[in-house]
Amino acid sequence: RDEAVTKVLAGTKLFVLAFVGLFFVVYIYTVNVESVTLLKHSPPVFNHLRHLNYELFFVVVIAFSGILTGSRPLLLSSLLFMFVFLTIWSGGRGTLVAVLAAVGSLILFSRHLPVWKLTVILVMLTLISTGLVFWSGKHYILENTASYTVSKNPKQFSQGRTDIWRNSIMTVKDEGPVAVLTGLGPDAFVRYQILPGFVHPHNALVQVFMECGLLGLLVFLYILLKFALMAIRTVRTSKKPEHHLAVAVFVGGLVFSLVDGI
Repeated sequence: RDEAVTKVLAGTKLFVLAFVGLFFVVYIYTVNVESVTLLKHSPPVFNHLRHLNYELFFVVVIAFSGILTGSRPLLLSSLLFMFVFLTIWSGGRGTLVAVLAAVGSLILFSRHLPVWKLTVILVMLTLISTGLVFWSGKHYILENTASYTVSKNPKQFSQGRTDIWRNSIMTVKDEGPVAVLTGLGPDAFVRYQILPGFVHPHNALVQVFMECGLLGLLVFLYILLKFALMAIRTVRTSKKPEHHLAVAVFVGGLVFSLVDGI
């Protein structure tokens, strides 16, 4: 509710992504890629680069909202273009869906702001970024993402997420009624080796159920409901852009957590 705190958090997110981006550039282009198993070759790409997409989602919404308020439009527009480009290049489907949800909430509930005009610009930046990625020739990540996005096979489309969710739920069920109620405890996904090499089921609700059981899931849903009602009251009563930014981040972050995890 404090505007100053909101601005500090937003600025911190922008700084964090700039720092991490610099780290990736320096690390990837100075390390001996042949000796690092977590790097792909031609071009060298960190295997888990798309885990940066959570940060990308937040800063896209922050830059988008900052431009709406007229705050440093040139700087934020440049950053927005960079963030959109990184999202397209890294094939971040979760980021795109979350950004759509966040922008959609602004369109629905923030009609006093020029959201539509900036949304058109965002779409144009996305198209330009896609064109630049293909023009560069470094588009194998994007092509790989596109190949399973258009697949009619649910398992391939979700990159095996549906099987992961099903196996996680069945693991809890197989442990008996007590486990269903109270869960299997912290890091259950790793401890029960649902999928070796992965640390969570890529769905916040499944993860909460697996670790905290049905009781924990109900508490978690109650908290989300409280936040949702607070968000609805905020967008109905407040005209301050910072408040609408917070709601947009909440909506997009919630959507993102359903396809990635926490």
